[in-house]
Amino acid sequence: MRIAPPPRILAAVGALAAVLFTASCSEPAAPTSNDSAIAAVVPLCQLGCGGGGDPDPSAPGVYIPSITPTYCFGGVGNDLDADGVVDLCETWMATTFDPEMAFSNADNVGHEPRFAVRRSGARSMLIAYAISYYVDLGTQDPLCENFVAAGWCRGHYGDSEALYFTVTYELDTQHWVLTSAVLSQHTGSQTLNSGPDGYVEALTYPSHAGAYRRIFPSFGKHANYPDGSSCDTGLPHLDACIPPYSYQRLGTTGSAQNLGSNAHRLLDCVASTNPFYSMNPPECYWSGARFDGWQNALPDSDPYGPKLLSFGF
Repeated sequence: MRIAPPPRILAAVGALAAVLFTASCSEPAAPTSNDSAIAAVVPLCQLGCGGGGDPDPSAPGVYIPSITPTYCFGGVGNDLDADGVVDLCETWMATTFDPEMAFSNADNVGHEPRFAVRRSGARSMLIAYAISYYVDLGTQDPLCENFVAAGWCRGHYGDSEALYFTVTYELDTQHWVLTSAVLSQHTGSQTLNSGPDGYVEALTYPSHAGAYRRIFPSFGKHANYPDGSSCDTGLPHLDACIPPYSYQRLGTTGSAQNLGSNAHRLLDCVASTNPFYSMNPPECYWSGARFDGWQNALPDSDPYGPKLLSFGF
């Protein structure tokens, strides 16, 4: 994803990384997350602990005691972004459904994810994950420009890919279930809807059906796909998923990563948390004119603000 076509970069991956940013060998590893991270978010006992366990463990989705539409859309609690969803619920939804990424071990996938959550129905929320990659390596396929616009083939600083997931509360099971997914792919996206069993069946679920899902970013370009085979048959000579993979949660695990809403921006211009880039100018998620992965250089990627606005945040 980009604003202007950058110069052609045809070097091998190792050399390319050195061109796009200096001292890459010393760059800190990409943020990681794991299934235990959610336990550190906020103790649910502040809502009152009581009742039994999961009423339907085999049903799709996730049971989160006390996190219900009644509480989330009208309960007593902070709503700093004034979007009608209690802040605690936003954090739990983003953390619970934080996707697992199948990153190629050979790719540069350094990123600093942020999220936004809003109400999307009587029992539904929409979660946006701004992945915020440091760099797009471009494709290494010399035939790429014969099949797609030349600018798409080339590498650039920053990569503003995003994921959008709708989760819905099922009254009979008391589970929050993934009911739709929008996966960004360059300048477009792929939308996946729920199937006969009430959740998005086209995705892989590492822990439980209808819970957090696995996403496959294409090598170098980071377009998002539901599986490796659809990635390999994406845009010709541009997208491919190259194993072996490193499976890791995206890393949205706390309220400090909540962007809020356009009307009430909890975060906008933020410095990088990576010491390698922390002295560079901040990235502005709502008001930024571009996104360059905190590297302060051209060519860069298109901004997040218009994308978030197009989804109603």
